[in-house]
Amino acid sequence: MAAMLGLEEDDEEEEKETLTLDQYDMRVLQADAKQTALQTFIVGLIHTKWGAVIPMVVSVVVALINKPDNTLVRIYLRGETGSADLKRPFKKKSAFADMVAGAKTKKKKKEKGKGGKKARRKGAKEN
Repeated sequence: MAAMLGLEEDDEEEEKETLTLDQYDMRVLQADAKQTALQTFIVGLIHTKWGAVIPMVVSVVVALINKPDNTLVRIYLRGETGSADLKRPFKKKSAFADMVAGAKTKKKKKEKGKGGKKARRKGAKEN
């Protein structure tokens, strides 16, 4: 399914390939273009079927908001090079993974806070 949509699957058995920076950037650009084409097709289908305009407006606004954070835009249009997140291969961004990581961080902070309270309570009871 992922291959059909133009998404890369993470297979550990897959052989590593050596690419030049230009070749790698072109592959990333092609993947972004496929994603944009799929999104445009789906939004166009929704508009054609139900006449909804809001998804078209929202997709354009979100795309404009996200473009300055795109790694290729940052490298080629804005001239940034020194940042660690601009080193290839780029880290894949996933909203779901970010949410899970944020939830784990909050849980750890909560556990640390509770551990401190429990320790204080035990110390108070022992006295």
